[in-house]
Amino acid sequence: MDVVGKVNSGRSAPARVHGDRDGIIKVVGDKRYGKLVGGHIFGARATDLIQELVNAKSLEAGFPEVARIIHGHPMLS
Repeated sequence: MDVVGKVNSGRSAPARVHGDRDGIIKVVGDKRYGKLVGGHIFGARATDLIQELVNAKSLEAGFPEVARIIHGHPMLS
């Protein structure tokens, strides 16, 4: 069974730095195994932010690993 998490990108510090209040961040995962299935990011500098999900998926990371990502501030990439 898949689980979907969505949040307005205005709640993300990197998006706020660039004045984006209208974007969306969506993450899809497998609830049973805690695996990342995929995600979507729409908004300012989305190409910088999506790379984290691409890397996590490539490394077969799950929700716990994605949740522990630490971001340098105010950098995006």
